[in-house]
This record gives sequence, structure tokens and C-alpha cells, in this order.
Amino acid sequence: MFTRTAKAARKALSLDRDGVFLLLVVMTALLGWVLSMGAGMVIASHGVYKNWHLDREKELIVYLLADTVQEDITMLTDKLKKYDGVSSVKQVSAEEIQKTLQPYFTEEQAFPIPTVIRVEVLDSSKINAISDVVYNIFPTAEVDDNRQILAKASHIVRITQIGMMILGSVVSIVMALLVVLTVRAGLRGQKRRVAVLKFLGGTNGFMAQLVVQQVVVRSFIGWLLSCIMAGIVLVGIMLWQPAFKEIITHDVWGAVIVAPLLLPFITMLAAMITARAVVEGDK
Repeated sequence: MFTRTAKAARKALSLDRDGVFLLLVVMTALLGWVLSMGAGMVIASHGVYKNWHLDREKELIVYLLADTVQEDITMLTDKLKKYDGVSSVKQVSAEEIQKTLQPYFTEEQAFPIPTVIRVEVLDSSKINAISDVVYNIFPTAEVDDNRQILAKASHIVRITQIGMMILGSVVSIVMALLVVLTVRAGLRGQKRRVAVLKFLGGTNGFMAQLVVQQVVVRSFIGWLLSCIMAGIVLVGIMLWQPAFKEIITHDVWGAVIVAPLLLPFITMLAAMITARAVVEGDK
């Protein structure tokens, strides 16, 4: 008997009649998509920085003039190999350098090929001392220890993370306000049905629960749509630039799916508070 009554109550207080609840699905999908893409970008950028940091933190690159004598280069590499804290010293081949520089020159242009030496160290704190060894032999050399670039990259990653937190807060507030307005509009448009259900013995908590269930179901539909849209974007990016396949990892896909799940929980909380207030007659 109670089951039949509950089914009748759900049918009587169905929100399908109100077009504003279709807007709730659309807005949840759009806001969830924004969260998905933002979270995916943060995870991807953090992963790129982490991998690059591990590769470059203890690497030092020495650039010498193109006309440097090979005997002097050999003297420098031998001295660096014997230096305490240096794990490996490797001179980059001219073919590899030319391949790297080729896109910046036309075929008609001839360009000098500098000498590039990669030095891997065991302790990054000794990079300055190793740089001094290079400058003592080649005062005109350029030494890139990547630390400044890594610091800037770390700063960018932190800004991205803070930006995502702000974005998440804004989206959460917008979602809560949208649910409040939607539930109020829907219930006030069905005042007569609410009054009839009260007359038939429906409690405020029961009617609020009916509303919350319907709103939460719509928010989960919006979440599913947001995941589909974000997935389409990621697949499109990988098809457009296959190099991004290494960046779009399982962690990125996980963030894309999990991040918009915040919205159904916000929806449930906001809908419960609002529905009870409206049903009880609070303004």
C-alpha cells in the first residue's frame, strides 16, 4: 500500500513537466565539462612537469662556439668526467644538433653548428662549481643548468592548481544557486499538487525527498554528458596531435571523470535544503 502511495506521489510531483529542469541537466553538463577539462589540464601539466623535472633537475648543458678546437673540447670533457659529482659527460653529435636547428633555417641558409655537451651530475648543489670549471677553460661558453626554467615551470604549475581551485569554487557556487532557483521555481509552479499531497498526509520530509531524488538523477545525467563531452575533446586532441597521447595519461582520464562528480553532491545538498524550505512554507 505504501509503495503504491509513493509511486502516486512521485507521479503527482513529477518535475518532468517543468522545462526549467531540462535547463538543470544542460547547465550541469556544461559546468561539469568545465570542471573536467580544468582538472584534466592540471593533472596533465603536473605530470609533464614532474617527468621533465626528473629528467632535467641534475642535467647541465654546455654550449661552445662552433669554431672550438676539438682538442680543447676533449680536454674539457676529460676534466669534467674526473670532477667529483659528475656521473656522465656526453658530446651531442653534429647531426642531432643540425636536426634540432633545421626548422629555424631555410634550406639555402648555412648555419654554424655549435658544440653541445650534456653533463649529468649526482648532486644539483654542485652545478655552480661545475659551471666554474667550464668558464675557467672557455670564458665565452654558455651553461644552462635548467634550474631557472624549472623554477618558472613549477610556478606556472602552482598557478594552474590555484586557478583550478578558484574555478572549482566558482562552479560550485553557480551550481548551488542554479539548484536553489530551479527547485524553488519547480515547486512554486506545483503549489496545488504540494498542497494536495500535504492534505493526503504527505510529510514535508517525504515530499522534499521526492524532489531531491529527481534533481539528483538529473544532475547525474548532466555528469554523464559532461564526461562524454570531455572524452570527445581529449580523443580529438590525441587524433589532432598524436604527441599528446603521452600527456593524456590514465590519471588525466580519471580526473576528467571524477572532478564533475562534485556537482551531484552539491546538487543533493542544495536541493534538500531548498525543497524542505519551500515545502514547509519558508520564503
